[in-house]
Amino acid sequence: MFTLFLVKLVVIIEILIRYIKESDEYYLSNIFLRNQIKKNKKSDNRKLPLELVEGQDVYVKKGMVRAEFNFWVGIPMDKFYEGLEQKKFVGNKCPECGKVFCPPRKICGDCFVEAKEFIDLPETGVLKNYTITNYKVNERGTRQVKKDMIAGLVQIDGADTAMFVPLENVEPDQLKEDMKVKVIWAKRIKGVPDDIKGFEPA
Repeated sequence: MFTLFLVKLVVIIEILIRYIKESDEYYLSNIFLRNQIKKNKKSDNRKLPLELVEGQDVYVKKGMVRAEFNFWVGIPMDKFYEGLEQKKFVGNKCPECGKVFCPPRKICGDCFVEAKEFIDLPETGVLKNYTITNYKVNERGTRQVKKDMIAGLVQIDGADTAMFVPLENVEPDQLKEDMKVKVIWAKRIKGVPDDIKGFEPA
């Protein structure tokens, strides 16, 4: 009998604790919303999202929400992605020192001036350095893979900077610094970094 009484008491206490937590959450969220409404009225009389009005009951539930979104990469990279849509590389040039950046960057790191002149660059370049890894470059999930991948720093002809890209159709013993390479475009072009499938020996 006493054991059964203790079990019932524990269940009742858990229910009360859950009720108090939900009540506090509801109460605090309601106070927050009402304060936001008052601030809103004092500012410019704009309405809050969902047409919330003072005194309206609001129930708050915790959980995960999936929200799709886009973000702007800025003018230099926007020009770069526009170039990828046309299967070409776009860089920009510093007006002071004349350095060409690919991918483009807003400010020259040496002169601290804005590089506003955009120029088209060829599909060929030079391999400046390379590595062999068993990790994927572009994946953010399970990254380790069974087959080794070759990636390297490729400096597009006419540019003074390099970008890190996969190397295709080449064996590790064939690689050497300053070897000529050319781009391999993806089958479906979308104006994204994955449009560059990789580079291969030219």
